[in-house]
Amino acid sequence: MEKVIKAYGYIRISTDNQDFERQKVLIKSHCKKHNYELIDIIGQQVSGKKEDTESIQSLRSLTKNDCDIIVVTEISRLSRTDKVTYTINLLSDLIEEKQINVVFTDNPEKIYDTRLNEYELIQIIFEASGAAKERNKITYRMKTGMDAKFTLDPNAFRGSIVPIGFKVINNDKYNEEDGKQYSKKLLVPDETKIPIVELIFNSIIKGTTLHDVAKLLNESGYITSKGKRFRSSSVGDIVKNQLYNGKMKRNNHIYDLPFKIIDDKLFQLANTKLTENQLFKDKGNKNFNQLKGIFVCPCGKNMMLKRSLDYYVYTCVTKANKYRHNGKCNNKGIDADILTELVWNVMSLSLEERRYRENNDKRIKEIKYTIDLNLSKISSLENEISELKKQNEILTNRIANLNPESESLLSGLIKVYDEREGSIKEKEEYISNLQNQNRKSESEMNKILNSSKEQFFNNIKPSERAKLFKTYLKSVSYYDVTQYKGFIHIIFQNEYTRIVAVKKYPRPFYSLLPDHFKFNIDTRSITYPHLNNKPKSDRSLLYSFGSSTVSFEKMEKSFYDLYTEWKLDIKLPERSKIKKVRAENNLKAKMKYKKL
Repeated sequence: MEKVIKAYGYIRISTDNQDFERQKVLIKSHCKKHNYELIDIIGQQVSGKKEDTESIQSLRSLTKNDCDIIVVTEISRLSRTDKVTYTINLLSDLIEEKQINVVFTDNPEKIYDTRLNEYELIQIIFEASGAAKERNKITYRMKTGMDAKFTLDPNAFRGSIVPIGFKVINNDKYNEEDGKQYSKKLLVPDETKIPIVELIFNSIIKGTTLHDVAKLLNESGYITSKGKRFRSSSVGDIVKNQLYNGKMKRNNHIYDLPFKIIDDKLFQLANTKLTENQLFKDKGNKNFNQLKGIFVCPCGKNMMLKRSLDYYVYTCVTKANKYRHNGKCNNKGIDADILTELVWNVMSLSLEERRYRENNDKRIKEIKYTIDLNLSKISSLENEISELKKQNEILTNRIANLNPESESLLSGLIKVYDEREGSIKEKEEYISNLQNQNRKSESEMNKILNSSKEQFFNNIKPSERAKLFKTYLKSVSYYDVTQYKGFIHIIFQNEYTRIVAVKKYPRPFYSLLPDHFKFNIDTRSITYPHLNNKPKSDRSLLYSFGSSTVSFEKMEKSFYDLYTEWKLDIKLPERSKIKKVRAENNLKAKMKYKKL
């Protein structure tokens, strides 16, 4: 009795509805013609580019006991991945390891069995390579076809969820006969929903955090485009979405839309504020950190609040977790209440200084120059991008009308197209970086221009103080010299700097040094100008000036003003527990001295 040959069929169809029935008929017809018993057909509906999907795994799991032969319509059905070795390894696994034969219906006379010889390997490499090229051509033509469609209708709607602030309408240009040229649906602003978008952007610009904006929207009864309550993430996605600024990103291309809900300036400002608002947000009311995001350690890490006896101190985050931060910082901490009060007083006094106002004017000029320079670069880059896009649009039409047989010419045109696309992407990224720089510069300039002495008053709330710290200050750092001595280095938004000399114990003082005193952060010393000698007579005008650098100890001995004129009027908080600890330490020291 003749042995019955058991067969399995394998079908691969892509998501763009390739001919499933055609493959099925070809496999059944082949099995019937050669008297194979068709056990089953393994089917897979994915793009030809993907590997090792569920059906491929089912194919690999077959053994000699399951079937004798696998029937496939053509080699491209096994894989059209760019990696030719993938197809070879798959066939080798089935034929040599599993001892299962393989036949392709487009070449029914050739059955691959036992082992692949050199000729068969060359043939498979050639055919698999051709399948990969075929896939690249199809993908490229689809991509360039879509690019052409988005060029005609940049606001073409291709999704399922309509973003908040928009609605979908029918495209008047679309018709059945020429449906491939224009999109069927268009995305346009919804006048009834635009106020919601404007509320979000205006709230962020005013300094409101994502959490608080989401809370405001939910309390007002608004819902997201998915019909859900707003969350911080959904608000953040809206602010970052260039769609509201009249730009649509598709396939790494940015298309200009025929409308803008939010203009360029507001969009850029909101995105800058978005980062700032989150940076300075405190996550709770307990132990409110007024200098969050401003007070940094000399090592570069942030300073955090930490409980010490009956009060809080600012300490470097590396001390909280030295393993996470790869080592522990040796810089000492400082009383949080005292530091906050000191910085508040220095800010209030400094706004009246002539040098502060001069720094304002100087910094604004520098910022305006930088912004104008960046805008000039952006304009030039946009012109270059526009020209490259025009050239690629011409090239796209040429590719679409190209003879399919012109393989080498097609490859050359694709290469040119891709090179231009790469150049466009690089220029767009550079523009994005320049725009980010301008957003930060404009935010900095607005802080300087909007700062005024009238904002300061007594009995201000900690949260309101924190907002003013954020408005005026760029950074605050404490550089310790000893356990009880050090310098507070304050930098304003306009780069104006002030130095406070700190002595915590004994005979404490917190003194604001004159603004012509300079602080060296490396040596933690002070450099100040002085008169070297006086003229010998009143008629002589030969004055000689110089400068000297002194340590904290020498400065303390040289300048009595530290205890008088320069001393800030700070009311030191009562620290009963620390007083008790210090008294006990002093008593222990005295007892030890008596024993000696």
